[in-house]
Amino acid sequence: MSRPISIEYLDEIQLGFNQHDVDAILSHFATDCVWLMARGPNSPEGRRCVGKEEIGAVLRARYAQIPDMRWEEMRHWICDETKAIS
Repeated sequence: MSRPISIEYLDEIQLGFNQHDVDAILSHFATDCVWLMARGPNSPEGRRCVGKEEIGAVLRARYAQIPDMRWEEMRHWICDETKAIS
């Protein structure tokens, strides 16, 4: 990651999600990133997506299914300079 995680940085990522801009979202992630989703086919663990290609495919499918999807009232927790939870 090229810059430390901050609230402002997480807000930029949230903006990409709310604009449905998958390329902008993925620009914030490392090539070998892991995205843990709260819900998914592996209950109760949710869904684990690995790598930009898989994450991009999941996001594009979700936006196609739910065209008005938005993230509101986001709360961010910064664990350290490389990890955060939103």
